[in-house]
Amino acid sequence: MTLNERGITLAEVLMATAMIGIGLVGLLTVVPISSYAVYEGNSLTTATFLANQKLEEIKNGVWLQIPANDCVGLSAGNGDFAPTSNTCTRGMRHCR
Repeated sequence: MTLNERGITLAEVLMATAMIGIGLVGLLTVVPISSYAVYEGNSLTTATFLANQKLEEIKNGVWLQIPANDCVGLSAGNGDFAPTSNTCTRGMRHCR
């Protein structure tokens, strides 16, 4: 074999294969985590959209009568005061 002959030895091929294998294993461990994060983000986006849609529906709704305790704070007779009770007429708890 002369100095001008070039090639890849078996040891170099095995080392390159091992390094690529370690890199791929590292990437494959991240795939399930990122898939779960995408799913969680999608669920959070959907929940936020539905909550905003329901709030808009409540805000734009017409009150037929003034409730005894306005849990949303949007009725015509609401004024600038908070409800005196923690019980909500719609079955929800009032958050202060």
